[in-house]
Amino acid sequence: MAATFTTSAYAAGTDSITITANPGNVFVLSTGSGLDAGEYFGLTFGHFNGHTGLGITTKLTSVQYSVASYPAAISDHPKMCYYTPYSSTPIQCIDVAAGTTGTTTAFNNQQFGPGARISIMHKTTGTPGNNLKPSGPETVVFNYSY
Repeated sequence: MAATFTTSAYAAGTDSITITANPGNVFVLSTGSGLDAGEYFGLTFGHFNGHTGLGITTKLTSVQYSVASYPAAISDHPKMCYYTPYSSTPIQCIDVAAGTTGTTTAFNNQQFGPGARISIMHKTTGTPGNNLKPSGPETVVFNYSY
């Protein structure tokens, strides 16, 4: 009895995943330093609309972002960090400006897929005892090919 095997080609394409989160308030300590605040934008299998699996390679092509600011802060220095899938330590970080939007390709050469994530963390200073509020939500858009 002969066995027949067939393969089906999966059409390559591009897609994007958008995640929005609200950063928390920041309490300013007596030293004037604010507690670190930020959000994690993590990816699960469900985010990929079936674009993962055996024989399918995903590649990050760019990251668009919208970063909140802490208007009442004396200083606000956010960093955006990339974590490879299921890693607890960032593999690469870049400085981003508070209260701006932009696009980066800095993370394109990193491993990408379910379990990958980006963090946006704010290092702030302010008047001791203040509770700093963010200007609004933050958004990360993962643009990728498959």
